[in-house]
This record gives sequence, structure tokens and C-alpha cells, in this order.
Amino acid sequence: MQTFREFLIWYNNLDVQPFCEALEKMCAFWKDKKIDMLRQGISIPGVTLTYLFTTLESGIFFSLFDEKNKDLYYLFKKNMVGGPSIIFHRYHEAGKTKIREKEVEDQGKQAKTCQKIVGYDANALYLWAIMQDMPTGSFTRRREETGFKRESSSRMATEWLEWKAHDGGIFIRHQMNNTEKRIGERKIPVDGFHGPSQTVFQFHGCWWHGHICHLTKGKEMNEKRKRPMAELREETKETSKYIKDQGYHLVEIYECQWRRIKKTNSQVQQFLNSKFNRPLDHHKTLTQDQILSAIRSESLFGVVECDVRVPDALKPKFAEMCPIFKNIEISREDIGQHMQTFAEEENIMSQPRRSLVGSYFGEKILLASPLIKWYLEHGLEVTHIYQVVEYTPVPCFQPFGQAVSDARRAGDVDPNKAIIADTMKLVGGLKLWKDDHRSRTPSRSPVL
Repeated sequence: MQTFREFLIWYNNLDVQPFCEALEKMCAFWKDKKIDMLRQGISIPGVTLTYLFTTLESGIFFSLFDEKNKDLYYLFKKNMVGGPSIIFHRYHEAGKTKIREKEVEDQGKQAKTCQKIVGYDANALYLWAIMQDMPTGSFTRRREETGFKRESSSRMATEWLEWKAHDGGIFIRHQMNNTEKRIGERKIPVDGFHGPSQTVFQFHGCWWHGHICHLTKGKEMNEKRKRPMAELREETKETSKYIKDQGYHLVEIYECQWRRIKKTNSQVQQFLNSKFNRPLDHHKTLTQDQILSAIRSESLFGVVECDVRVPDALKPKFAEMCPIFKNIEISREDIGQHMQTFAEEENIMSQPRRSLVGSYFGEKILLASPLIKWYLEHGLEVTHIYQVVEYTPVPCFQPFGQAVSDARRAGDVDPNKAIIADTMKLVGGLKLWKDDHRSRTPSRSPVL
């Protein structure tokens, strides 16, 4: 090479050009799945998340927390914990070391010699987990201070919008599955929006919008809004006209009309029963025993904030691996003697720090109902329930998991499809919920 230009050409041919070819092929791979990789994702986790949601069936949505329930956001965030990393025995060698030597000899027995070491790998565990029931739809909240009275996040507007989406075979964006669409320079928030047809959906509460009907009979003033009903009617008409003037198609309904449709239309009734009604909805209030019974029978699915403990009689059974995981502050005094010595020698943990630990109890801990069911079946006790957040269980990500599994099987059979199989393995193995929430336990985690 006589010039730097010659070196640059050589470098580009060996490095940049193959990269561009790989990028083109990767873009083509995702284009087949109707995803523009460079516009919709950029990173592999971003593209994976986009692909994950394209596999959802129509009608599936996940509720966001509104201002009224914003404390739930912080409760969920606070209670996110990762998996434990625990060393049960620091060294084993077949034919030499003994199994549970100290425990057995303390009982006056002879410990058995280890015969062989066996390792197990949980293959596709993340993929399996994401294919299980997920918390979908609107949520129902019950709190101890109100006698576990039902507080539904579902509004009649959501019911109507979901019915219109189902009836029309479309996706309607609304507050429960996205943010509200805002219209025009005035940025007017609308109840529902369908982009392809540029259609706005508006649900008008009769009392809120001053509608003249049997629900507002004799009402001249809206006390809550401190405005005359006639003024509210005119404001609603003006807003509707503004939306139409912006070029949008407008579909409107009043509360009284929707109530009448729900009473008389059997198709609507069947749809609402399947999508919004849950086994416990007919209970206005619940007792703690009823909640635990519903968890055991799987008629309640969601999360429960509660106190849970291992009874004293069962502590020996769970001594090797405590079943309750939580993030708490621990100091050197809380950990085992071996790790105490190590911490002192390496001058670490001089101050308490927040860590993930295995424990015999949890206080005001947020747990998924399937895990509570497992705890109850294995003898643990739920001693106090503070609140319940109930969802509709749907294994909505099964199509995603099946697609990844099918691609991996195809790669095993046909070597020509190995690259696709490896790509889908990467997609399926990505931890969609960031590892930032995971922490690791000290070896031989403290028993608290």
C-alpha cells in the first residue's frame, strides 16, 4: 500500500462492506415480520419488544396506572426482585467429600460420600415464563381499609371502546392501553382514536356533559363541576364540531344509550362478560379467608400485598433454601460466618447495603397469586392481607414463544436454517424486563 487511501479501501472491503451486508440481511429478516428494524427498534431488545407486541391477538391490552392509582406504580417497582444466586456447598468431589456432613454427624449418623456430580440447565426458562398467564385488561383493586370493596379501573367508556374495537375488528387507542390522543392546536384529549381511518370515538357521561335524559332528569346544575347543565351541553357540542372541522370522522355515544345497549343487546352482554367480568365481581366486599380461598381455587389472579411466613415447624424443611425473596438492607452481622470473615478481610460491607436475600418471612410484600398458591400448598401462612389488585389471566405471549420454539426446532433439523434459529434464540432469550432490577444474594444468604 502506497497511500492511506489504499489502506482505507482495503479496510472497508474487509470490515464495513460485510457489516452493511449483514445489516441488510438482518433488516430483511425483520421486514418479513412487518418490522422496520432501523425505525422501530434500533437495538435488539427494542426490536424484540416490538415483535412481541405484534404477536398479540386483537382485544388484548394492559392497563396503565392513572393518577388515582399512581401509588401502585411505586408499589410494583419497589417489590421487583430477581432470582437468587445461592451456593449450597462450596466444594464437592465424587468419591471424596461427604453429603451434608456436619448436619448428619450432629444427629449422630454417618454421612454418605458423594458418588457423582450432576448439573441441570433450565433450557428456555425465560421463554417458558413469558408464555404463562399474564395480567391483562382493566384491574380491580380491593383494600383492607374499605373492607376489600371492589374498586374497578374499568370505566363504561373503556367497555364501549373495547366493544367498538371488537365489533369492527380494529385497534382503538385509549387511556387504558396507551395515552389519550390529542386533537388539533387546542390539544383536545379524546376517549378513543383509530389511526388508519382517522376516527375519533367520544363517550359522553350524561351528568358530566349535561345531557338531557332520565339519568339527569330535573338537574339544572352540575354541583361537582359548578357549572349549569346547559353550559356543559353547549361545550360538548362545540368540542364535537371542532373535532369534525379538523377532518376527523367522529363517533359519539351518551352514557344512557350505552346503558340501554348493555341491557338489550345479547352480543354486547356476552362480550362484556368474557372480557370484563371476573369470578369475584359479584362480591361487593371480601374477607381475607375468601381471598385466600379464591387464590387456592385460581378464581383470583393478580397480586396481593400481604404478610407471609414459614411456620416454625417447617423451618428445617426450608433451611437449605429459604422460600421468600426480598430486597432489604443487610450488614456484616446478618450474613454467615464464612462471608463475614471474607468481608472483613476484603474490607467490604463496612456499611449496611441493600441486597436480595432469602427469608422465612415477608412483611407488606407484593406477591403474584400463583406464587401465593404455591406457598399455601407448601405450608406457609399468609397472616395479613393489605390489598389485592386483580387482573384477567391470559397466556397472551404464547404465539411469540411458539414462534421462537418452532424456529429453533427448524434450525436443529435443517442446517441451512441455523442462522435463523440462532437469531430467534437470541430474541427468545432476551430479558425484556431489564436486569437493573436483579441483584444477587451473598453466598449462604442470611436467614431473617
